[in-house]
This record gives sequence, C-alpha cells and structure tokens, in this order.
Amino acid sequence: MPNYDYFFAFFWGLALLGAFIGHGRLLSHLCGWDRKENLGWGMQAALGMAAVVAVGGWLLLCKVSTTPVMVALVIAGDAAAVFYFFRNDAKNLARFDRGAFLKDLPLWILAGVVYAASVTWPGNIDPNDDIMCYLAMPERIAQTGTLQDPFTARRTYALGGHMFFKAVIQCVTSERTGHLPDMGIAKLIIFGILLSRTAALAQTHFPLRLAFIAAFLVFPVPRISTNSSLTGVCLILPALLFLADYFKSSSGNISKALQAGLLLAGALTMRPTFLVLPLAACGFFALWQICQFKNSNDLLSIARRQATPWLAVVLFLLPWMILSYIDCRTPFFPLIPGNANMNFVTVGSKDGAVADWVAACSFLTRPEAAALVLPLFLVFILPVEKFVKCAVGASLVASLCIAYKIGLAAPIDMFRFTFPAPFTGFLFGICSISGLQSTDHSFTSDSKGSLITPTGFIAITVGILGLVHFAPSMSLLSESISSLYGQVTKPGPFLPQGYKDEYKALQDLTPKGSSILFAVDAPYLLDYKRNQIFNIDVIGAASPAPGIPLFDGPEKLKSYLQKLGINYIIAVKWDRGIHFLNRKTWLEHNRPEWFWKELHAPPILSFMTYVDELAKKNKTVDLGGNCRLICIAE
Repeated sequence: MPNYDYFFAFFWGLALLGAFIGHGRLLSHLCGWDRKENLGWGMQAALGMAAVVAVGGWLLLCKVSTTPVMVALVIAGDAAAVFYFFRNDAKNLARFDRGAFLKDLPLWILAGVVYAASVTWPGNIDPNDDIMCYLAMPERIAQTGTLQDPFTARRTYALGGHMFFKAVIQCVTSERTGHLPDMGIAKLIIFGILLSRTAALAQTHFPLRLAFIAAFLVFPVPRISTNSSLTGVCLILPALLFLADYFKSSSGNISKALQAGLLLAGALTMRPTFLVLPLAACGFFALWQICQFKNSNDLLSIARRQATPWLAVVLFLLPWMILSYIDCRTPFFPLIPGNANMNFVTVGSKDGAVADWVAACSFLTRPEAAALVLPLFLVFILPVEKFVKCAVGASLVASLCIAYKIGLAAPIDMFRFTFPAPFTGFLFGICSISGLQSTDHSFTSDSKGSLITPTGFIAITVGILGLVHFAPSMSLLSESISSLYGQVTKPGPFLPQGYKDEYKALQDLTPKGSSILFAVDAPYLLDYKRNQIFNIDVIGAASPAPGIPLFDGPEKLKSYLQKLGINYIIAVKWDRGIHFLNRKTWLEHNRPEWFWKELHAPPILSFMTYVDELAKKNKTVDLGGNCRLICIAE
C-alpha cells in the first residue's frame, strides 16, 4: 500500500527548498545584492534559510509561529521564487546551456535519490533525543506558536533554530520526517553551492568535479538522532565564502559582512558549537593582520572590519537570545548557564584537562576522524588567500576543541559532534581551491605529478570521501537508500495509537489551562493548546531557579513545583518506560562513560522515587496504561 504521507512530505520538502530560494532572492533584491553578482541557487537558498530562521525568532517571540503562519511563510517564499523566475530567468531559457546540464545530469539524478531516501525513516528512531525532545518541540511550536520548555535540557542547550526548521516541515507532515531537514534539504543546498563554486573545474577537470560532488552526495552524515549537522554546514560554508570575499576587498564590502552575519546567526541558532569555527577563523585572520599593521590607523581598520560581521550576527540573533532568556534565563548557552545544571555538561574524564586533551587528540587519529582532518593540512601549502588558510586552520582547531569538550563520550557521539567542523573546512577548501583552476595557469595541470597541486588535493579528497564511506559509523545513508521502498510503502506512526489516547485521557482529567509537568516517553503526542505543559527530559539537567530539588525529599519537590504553578504530574510508570524513563536503564545501564552512572543516574533515580512517593500520598489516577496522573494541588 503506498504511503501517501511520504509523497506529501517529499513535495513539501521541495516546496520548502523553493521557498528558501525565493526568500533568498527577495532579500538579495531588496538589499541590492543581486545587482552585484549572481549567487547561484544554492547560495540563495542558504541566505533564504537564514532569513527564514531570523524571521522565525520574531514569530516565536511574538507567539504567532503556528501552523497557518509557517505554511504562509513557505507559500510566500515559493511565490517569490516563481516571480523572480519569470522576471529574471525565463527570458534566459533560450541561452540555457543544455550541454553543461547533461554533463551534470548524473549528479542531479544522484541528488534526487539521496533526497528521496531522506524523506521519512521507516526504522526505529532514537527514544531519548527524538521521541522525548526533537519531535516534541516542533509540535509545541506548531500548536502554540512559541517555544517554552525550561525543564528540557535540549531546549536550554540551543537557541532553537533547528526546532523551528523542523516545525515548518513537521507541522503538515508526519513524525517520520525528522531527518528531512538535515539529510535532505540541507544536503541539496550544499549540492547547489558546490555546483556553482566548482564551476571552474567543469572546464578543466570535469571528471574530478563529477567524482567529488558525487562523493559528497553519497557521503553519510554520522548521526544517532535528528539534530543539526548538515544544517549548520550549509549555513557556515556560504558564510565563510562571503567572509573570504569581504576580507579580500581592500575597502570592505558591507553587503558581504551582512550576508555572512545573517548566515552565521542562522547557524548559531542550531547548535552553540557552530560558533567555534567562524570565530576562530576571524580570530586567526585578525592576528595575521595585526602582525602586518604599521600604525594605529591600521589597527583601528582591522578592528572595525572584524567587528562588522559579528555586530550583524548579534543583530540577527537578538530575537532568539531574548526568547532563550525568557525560557531558560540564558541568552546564549554555554556562555551563560541559565537554567542549566553545569554538572550535567561535564563529559570529560575524572583525571583532569590534560587527560581530556590526550583523549581528544587520540580520537582525531581514528580513521573516520583522521580522514577528514589530515587532508586539510595540505591547504596550507597551496596558493590560496590568507583567510582561506585561517578558516581551514580554524576547522582543525574547532575539531580538536569540540573533541576535548565531548571528552570521554562514546566514539560515535564524539564524531557526530565534531563532524560539522572538519567537513565545513573540507568543503570550504575545495570551493576555494577549485577557483585556482581558472586563475592560476601554473596549477591547472597534473603534469608536474605533485599531490600538492589543487587538482591533486581535490583528487585526494575524493578518495578520502570514498574510503570514509565504508567506516562502520557512517552507514545511515546506505540504510536509508536501501530502505527507500519501505519509506514509500510503510505508513504508520512510530508508536501505537494507545500512547496518544492515554495522554489525552489523562489530560482531559485536568482543568483546561492548568500547568502539568510531564515525564513521559512521547511528549510529541500531547495537546499543547489545552494545558500549559512542562516536559522534563534529562531530569535535573535544566530547571527554573533555584533548581529542581532532587535530594531533599518529595515534599520539597512538591513545594518547588507548586511555586511554579504546577499542580499536576503525569509520569510514566518507571518499569514501563521505553528507555530513558525506565528505572532499569539507570540501575543496569551499560554505557561506558563514567558520568552516566555517577552524575546523571543519582538525580534521575531520586526523581523517580519521589514521584512514586507523591503518587502514594496524593490523589492519583491510574487508567491501567503506561502512565498515571498525580494531583499535587493543596
């Protein structure tokens, strides 16, 4: 039986991509950027995505980002794309280069297959990150128009741009489309950027260009959950390209700084670690410029040019920072902890910083990490702009810093968090070096037989991408493509209908508008319009001041919740939780990291015990399912 939800999501994702292109073209037209250069549809889509995320911050802050508003945002972008097509592009169809398109046709077909494989996910999904959080937050946005979840660690740890991006898709599609933003739309945007930025290779080394872009398309993104990886890459990559042009200009092109600032702001709403690479790139370039300056006027000029794009970043981030402060008492985690319990952020070893740096360095020698990091060193001996070398160096430093911060997490976790930094440096180096094929004739031939020519470097990266593809931790894309038939034919939700029915039945027993603390497996199935809902995911990792009391007895917990206006608790029975909210998980867990047992388990087990005691002492409704409703009102 065909899964019609799949086909709707397939075309809705393409509609969103078209909307990004339309919004990007509209922004370029209004700011006059389109009169200076033709950015190409990939760069326009990246700008459009960043613009939509910036607007989304204001929509969430004003509590109006509901399903109709998000749908209207997509329709408006598609209308703009159609308008600019007929206004600017339709008349150029006669000059369409069919030969070039036919040469690229295999890439377009491959891109279509990769996109189709990302639309839905027919297998299991992460029961902790996704079912408890990454599916619930978009649902909250679609129903209430805003994002407020102060007990959710994953809300505190990020500004929420990725959640808004997912909400635009999930608000009209099924819960199975969680991978579509990152594995589908973001990959298509990067594909468009690479097509235009490697155009010089099409004239000089077309087979190499074909092999590189094909290797990128089939390169699987390491992931466990549906969080942001390529979404950040498709924003940081064009930002670095704009910054390279900005710093290369002797006078400084303010439009490049604004475009870079918009893109960087969009990336920073996705994940705070995305700050490390661009900040280090600008910092390294500033240090190099300072070493060259001759007088105080030069120093002032350097400071002014460095500050301009970052002032733009703060401007575009403003609504997101205000929203985060309202929700979590931090404008930007981890610079200001806010509601976060920093004990839960400790993921290093117990042996100190030296041991953590050793662990980070040793991790970067793993085959999948080294394959991305080591080739970047070749960029330093190629004749590229100083900012390009600084940015590539920054990607190496960012990889090391993130690996240090992750510490002794499982290797797959370390790689998925570090992956965006070296991969962005990888792609940025290729985009920068491919231009040498047309600007420096001494580097347009392989006749010298040197592996440090631009062509040799790109050939090496193609081989590296092919080798890493077979790493055990990089198999998700292969699984997605092999399951494409299942995506098209296998409908249905991740969990049985009984979960949603039980949540509704328990919610209906509470007064409308009352506040409820939920500790359940699938909060994306809740009715966020009926009640003020507080979801708790990693118990104790985030909570409003003075912090949730987890070692002072059940009455202190009850009093704390009452002061927040929470008079009801709906909690899973701890022996029936799917995984994270199952007591057995924390009593017998087999995670190798020390902090899961010593830092995370005690407050979680204490919370479970206190809720059980409150259930005995207060009015409790048990409908015979997985959960119970506890009334803690006086």
